[in-house]
Amino acid sequence: MTSQMVFDFVVLPRVIARERGISRYFTGSPCSHGHTSSRYTNSKICCGCTERRNAIKHAKHKDSQNQRRRLRYAENEAARNKIRADAKKYYLEKNDQAKAARKRYYEEHKHKMASLQSAYAKTRSAVDPLYRMRGRLRTLVKSALKRKAIRASKRTTELLGCSIDTALQHLEQQFALGMSWQNHGEWHIDHITPLASAKTENDLYALCRYTNLQPLWAKENLVKGARIAPLTT
Repeated sequence: MTSQMVFDFVVLPRVIARERGISRYFTGSPCSHGHTSSRYTNSKICCGCTERRNAIKHAKHKDSQNQRRRLRYAENEAARNKIRADAKKYYLEKNDQAKAARKRYYEEHKHKMASLQSAYAKTRSAVDPLYRMRGRLRTLVKSALKRKAIRASKRTTELLGCSIDTALQHLEQQFALGMSWQNHGEWHIDHITPLASAKTENDLYALCRYTNLQPLWAKENLVKGARIAPLTT
């Protein structure tokens, strides 16, 4: 047990916690507010009560706190650089864990997520023309390539900037070990720079070009989402 580690289900008297330099102790009995949780060694204050007070305080003042953070971020370059550095450090340290958690969550809730995503897409498409167009272009390009269509519409080849055969060859040259047209579905046709990053119609058309396409294993593509990923080799 480290000096700061304590578990609420292990009774640890305060006197022993103080001797060992542990910041919390646990009596096994609830506090006057009914929290059966650890207490701070120095103050005897219930950790459950502290968490409750902090949650109430945050809910009451979160708007003003967020505004102060935004102002500090905008006006203080040192604070801005620190926030960015902390965010980058957290991402690098927790990225693998976050990917694994997203994969587990998707596998456990994929039917629910598909239903929610469908409802969201339908609602947003009704009010966001650029979002609606992005979906149509993605479907047009990916459907043509998925079918390995011999007679693609002029519209599709214009979007790709090449013939369907050229686009297919471009994808095949990037196949990872184990990929083939026969097991498409286990891998997806991915936009390297996501269509979601487009700000205008011209951006959308540019991102539909064949040079922005790569084959990506299905799970990797789901984890990637709307982020930019390196080319598959």
